Amino acid sequence: MKYAGLLPLEMKQLRQLEEEHDKLKRIVADLSLAPGLNSLQQQDRFDSFLHEFNEERPHEALDMKRPADFYTAATRRYDGLPELTYPFHDRDVIITACGRLSAFIARGSTSPP
Repeated sequence: MKYAGLLPLEMKQLRQLEEEHDKLKRIVADLSLAPGLNSLQQQDRFDSFLHEFNEERPHEALDMKRPADFYTAATRRYDGLPELTYPFHDRDVIITACGRLSAFIARGSTSPP
């Protein structure tokens, strides 16, 4: 199998991509100018934006069609990842929510070995 990878972009393509990215950043920034009073209201605003962006608004890059016109659901079911194993590692470590490394706590244990 030959890996094709990504082809280098021409300057015109790169400018267009950067312009689209800037436009999307401005749209998302406009959403956050008037945030909801709580996370549920903010999520509702973002969901409304996604609906408009994907199902109502035509896109020039898609020949003035909507992204929803091209979407098809996956035919395979996704069951998540299997339990990961690292056979050449000495021990498991846990990274806490604040980013602290707990090197002596094994999975399922709360005390040092």
